[in-house]
Amino acid sequence: MGVRFAGRAAASGLLLALVLTACGTPGGTAGAPLPAGSAPAGQAAPAPSAPTQPEPGDDGPANVTPASVEIAGAGPAEVGLVNVADDGALNIPKDIDTLGWWVGSKPMGADKGTTLIAGHVDSAAAGLGYFARLTELKKGDPITVVDGLGEKWQFEVSETKQTVKSALPEDVFDTKGERKLVLITCGGEFDEAKRSYVDNYIVYATPAAA
Repeated sequence: MGVRFAGRAAASGLLLALVLTACGTPGGTAGAPLPAGSAPAGQAAPAPSAPTQPEPGDDGPANVTPASVEIAGAGPAEVGLVNVADDGALNIPKDIDTLGWWVGSKPMGADKGTTLIAGHVDSAAAGLGYFARLTELKKGDPITVVDGLGEKWQFEVSETKQTVKSALPEDVFDTKGERKLVLITCGGEFDEAKRSYVDNYIVYATPAAA
């Protein structure tokens, strides 16, 4: 079931109030339906800020979109491109084992800033999602991201954090600071009244040493 969190995101030079929802599927979390008003899942958007080839005259790595993520103890999961709906919801793919790269975050090949990838934690219909494994990750664990051109990018877990959804750290939206990968899903207890998890679970990872 779903990620719902509020924060401030820098995108195209603007601060965007962002609420990400629907990290669950229409079946909701195990034993619970999706919260009322959740955004439709499975809608992807193009990433105009993330070219799939280097710009002319650019001798650096290509800024390409992530295509898959593989965390320790699990096989790879496909990554789709997702954007924010008019109601501020991030349209994470419907499949609980497919992740969503927020197109307002940094693509692979960036020298600075955050690549933000969100995913489902579970579903009543389909069980545990791929990101249910995030809580098993420890500092130093490897994470591999394969981009759309087939290049592998290696990261290591640097920190894990569980926060209430009203206090999502702003650094998960940072586009100008140190290079990092952020993986996020729902966490904590399930609020039966609101039909939603109360927290977000966040994994930070930094580029692995060559």
